[in-house]
Amino acid sequence: MAEIPICQHPPQRSVNLISSLRFFIGIVFSSFKLRSYQNSIEFCDYDERAFNSRILLQRIWQRQRYNHIKRLLKPQGNSLDIGCGSGRMILAHPQLVGMDLNLKVLRYLSKEKRKLVNAEGEALPFTANSFDSIFCCEVAEHLPQDSNLFSEIARILRPDGYVLFTTPDYGTPIWPTIEQLYILCAPNAYGHTHISKYNQRSLPDLLKKHGLILEEKSSMFGSIMIMLFKMEKESEK
Repeated sequence: MAEIPICQHPPQRSVNLISSLRFFIGIVFSSFKLRSYQNSIEFCDYDERAFNSRILLQRIWQRQRYNHIKRLLKPQGNSLDIGCGSGRMILAHPQLVGMDLNLKVLRYLSKEKRKLVNAEGEALPFTANSFDSIFCCEVAEHLPQDSNLFSEIARILRPDGYVLFTTPDYGTPIWPTIEQLYILCAPNAYGHTHISKYNQRSLPDLLKKHGLILEEKSSMFGSIMIMLFKMEKESEK
């Protein structure tokens, strides 16, 4: 066996202007596609970038919602964040169990040591009475009203445990108006994926059927409901 050196001289070709132009146009279009993907909900840090957005209105909106959530319920004992995304709750409270359907988000969050689960809201992979508190923020509106989400939450929540829901309020014209503007200005965001529409009365009535009683509520700009529910004791059901 021997090595034989070979001297390779690439052929001299003239520059093809049309090919170069096609290559340049391809790069430009690919850049726009990548930017569009980065600004979509599929991108791993969508929620985190929204919280720190350079767009003042978006930043105020996200921070106000987080402040409302913190005021009504702080993580206590075993806590679960359903549909955590890369939102402020899971980033600010590493003791939370973060659950999301998007694997890209979980890979992004796994850069730091966290308890993460890939699962659907309609089939929570936890034993009964597992959690003292649960956060379900902007998730319910993406699932049918007759989904197993609510019964599953009631199953894994301990008696006297708390669950906090945030969801758009369709009982007033404020959110539907905002939603149309949201879809128009941010077509890659969440606005077009809402399939269930709740109001200040329908959500508490639905959750009461699962043993969850409304304890306190708040509203953000008259468009987002933030509601805290408590699980009834077994003897009270």
